[in-house]
Amino acid sequence: MILKFNSQLVDFLEAEFTEIKNIVKLEFGKLEESLHATLNGVTKGGSTTLSDLKSIEIRLQEHHDAIASAVSQQASLLDDLVLLTKKQFKAISADLIEVQKKQDSFEEIAHRRLKEVNTLSHAVSVGHKSVFLPSGKVIVIPAENVRATWSAGKEFCVNLGMNLGTAKNQMELDEFHDAAKKVNASTSFWLSASNLDGGGANFKWQDGTPLPTNSTLWLTTKFGGSVDQPDDYKNETQVCVYLFTSNKKKLIDGACRFTSLVICQL
Repeated sequence: MILKFNSQLVDFLEAEFTEIKNIVKLEFGKLEESLHATLNGVTKGGSTTLSDLKSIEIRLQEHHDAIASAVSQQASLLDDLVLLTKKQFKAISADLIEVQKKQDSFEEIAHRRLKEVNTLSHAVSVGHKSVFLPSGKVIVIPAENVRATWSAGKEFCVNLGMNLGTAKNQMELDEFHDAAKKVNASTSFWLSASNLDGGGANFKWQDGTPLPTNSTLWLTTKFGGSVDQPDDYKNETQVCVYLFTSNKKKLIDGACRFTSLVICQL
């Protein structure tokens, strides 16, 4: 389409310049005939009068004006065409950029999906359980005999090409809890939040998103807990976050050195 447009533009410009050349050629032809006629008249008369010279000057001026007018009109058309062409190429350039962005986006999505498929295939091939959650997230719960500290669990997930699970809202936490409970109905599963980056009450998820201590995701006495969570961070230097499948679908903090099952997430 763009090549066709360029071809049409070149053809149009060539036609316009040809038209200008023809106009100039025609006017010079008329001028030449006029001068010949005048000079012949002068020659036959035998002398050149001031009137004859004035007549030649007038004809020269007329043809000059005609040529200038014709060229000016064509130049104006060409200016308009150049302006229009610039606008067209600007629009085409914007379209090409948009197409390239979409192509890059499609390639990125395809590459990510292929990586996810390869990751899941490997996880399943070594005996781990993959779960496709209603929200669209994909998690892998390692075989039940794989228990680890929080740091070791994180490393385990990374080696699978994943990260520890992150549940930033109650819906995601519900999905994690339900999937984990099908593996073991009464045990703990590490998630990605911890206070390792900042200590104290500075809990953060894997991607750096804060998990406030007043978040409704924590297990509290209101939801059947014996104490309000989090609480271990007050006595431990390194505290990490987990869910317990026999409790309500809420978060609990505990010493990162303890061993637990893990939930890995793509």
